[in-house]
Amino acid sequence: NLVLDLKEATQSFRFTEIPNAPTPSIFRGFSAPIKLKDQLQEKGLLFLMSHDRDEFNRWDSGQRLMSRIMTKLMLDFKPETQLNIAVEEEITGLVQSFQTVLNDTSLDGAFLAQLITLPSEAYLAEQMETVAVEAIHHVRESVKEALGKQLKDLLLAVYKNNQTDGQFSTDAKSVGRRSLKNLALTYLMSGQAAEIIQLCLKQYQSADNMTDELSALSCLVNSDCEERIEALQLFYQKWQNDPLGPRRLII
Repeated sequence: NLVLDLKEATQSFRFTEIPNAPTPSIFRGFSAPIKLKDQLQEKGLLFLMSHDRDEFNRWDSGQRLMSRIMTKLMLDFKPETQLNIAVEEEITGLVQSFQTVLNDTSLDGAFLAQLITLPSEAYLAEQMETVAVEAIHHVRESVKEALGKQLKDLLLAVYKNNQTDGQFSTDAKSVGRRSLKNLALTYLMSGQAAEIIQLCLKQYQSADNMTDELSALSCLVNSDCEERIEALQLFYQKWQNDPLGPRRLII
């Protein structure tokens, strides 16, 4: 890596004897509290999301990339139009980047969960002059579903590999594993495959902590499946006499 100091209003750098154009990872380690505009294209953002060793820049590159993809899809959105084919075409590079990071065993679970989390609907709305509520929701859900289907086997492996054995723990490693596991479940549930729904229901029924219980319940409630009724009934039976029961359901 080459470290460059940017101290002037305008500076130029010339690189020689390198086979490809460099991809800049700028202001690593929060070295400058400024707003930066660059000309990075999708290829550069994909590279930084997949390989940057500065965690914030890596996460930020992924968020910018995903926002850019969804914004582009929103421009073509019409309520009567199905976006499935367009989504699959637009997320080809993103799928490859997800594969790279999900197979990177050196990454902390909590960071990896943040890295592959789609920008929220609220954040996407902030980027628009006129907020297209329906387009934002439909496009984000479509991208999540497409990622869940194309990465199903890998996400299922991530889900199974991050199960926590033994007594519930709040140490950082355990928290990170639960975050990653439940995010993988969210992506998997977006496809509403029967076997994944049963997997989610099983987690809900056997959960020994509120994080896993509410994560599974949220996935079920937001899916068009009969199991969500069963899950809500079980939740009511379990918590109806708990003073905090109604508050637990705010998810």
